[in-house]
Amino acid sequence: MKVFSIAMCDDSSRALTAFSVALENVFEKCGARALIDTFSSPAALERSMSEKHYDAVFLDIEMPAADGITLGKNLRTAKDTTRIIYLSGREDRVFDAFVAHPFGFIRKNSFANDSVDAVRSLLASCSVKTVEIGTYTNDVVEVDPSAVVYVENVKDRQLFHFAENARTLTVKSTLGRLEDLLSPYGFIRVHQGYIVNHDYISRLDNTSVTLTNGEIVPVSRRKLGEVRKKFMSLIDKGGE
Repeated sequence: MKVFSIAMCDDSSRALTAFSVALENVFEKCGARALIDTFSSPAALERSMSEKHYDAVFLDIEMPAADGITLGKNLRTAKDTTRIIYLSGREDRVFDAFVAHPFGFIRKNSFANDSVDAVRSLLASCSVKTVEIGTYTNDVVEVDPSAVVYVENVKDRQLFHFAENARTLTVKSTLGRLEDLLSPYGFIRVHQGYIVNHDYISRLDNTSVTLTNGEIVPVSRRKLGEVRKKFMSLIDKGGE
């Protein structure tokens, strides 16, 4: 059974208790398990997210101090790609929440039905594409390629750079092997020391690639034509 790390934030302690218990049951019915941390304020959740990864956060839209939409905007500004699912009794504010690029919405008065759809979609999205990679501590970890911005060769090690919270992972492999492993997922070898996920490329120049997080990665002059061709091909195919 797959285990999901979930955060839920609502200023009402009664709602937190009721919805978190109900959500655990929905995950179980869908064949998964949810470990849910609950928070009564966006500030408390934000502090926790600076130290811990969540597969998804369920946010109340209407809260007195700072609402869920503001927190969602803050996360996206910080390049945090955690899936956000909004809880609301105010359907008129759904369109306001689009600025945070939410994964889904649950109406509080239709929680039983909406939560099932949201959890099923979440399970489907999280079951997509993982690869097993050996680390320098001889562990084997599962990595979601869509969460990786680029891989960098550092001496005899390969360093994965993730979109979320600037997280990194050092692995035991060669860049060539990782290129073979990640190429089917839209990764491009742009330089002797770099493999880049095309989804995070915002600009491709003659000597460098600018990524969506603002970082700049060098492009090998001899690879430039090949990089451009593959990049355009991936865009045309939608990354498939």
